[in-house]
Amino acid sequence: MLLQEAGISELLMAPGKLADTVPGISGTRCLADNLSDLRAQVSRVARPLESGKTRCLVSVALGAWWTTSAI
Repeated sequence: MLLQEAGISELLMAPGKLADTVPGISGTRCLADNLSDLRAQVSRVARPLESGKTRCLVSVALGAWWTTSAI
C-alpha cells in the first residue's frame, strides 16, 4: 500500500508537541479515523489503475499532496 502510516501519524500528532509553548494547539483528535479515511482514499484511487503510466501520474499527484500538506 502507498500509505506510510507511521510517518503520517507523526505528522498528524506533531502539533501536539507544541502544546506547552502554543496555547490551544493539539494533534489530531482521532488518529484512527484519519488513518482509516486516508486508507480508503488511497484504495479508491489505486484500485482501478491498470497501466503503469496512470500509476506514475497518481504517485506524482499523491507526492505533491503530501508535500503541500506538510507545509
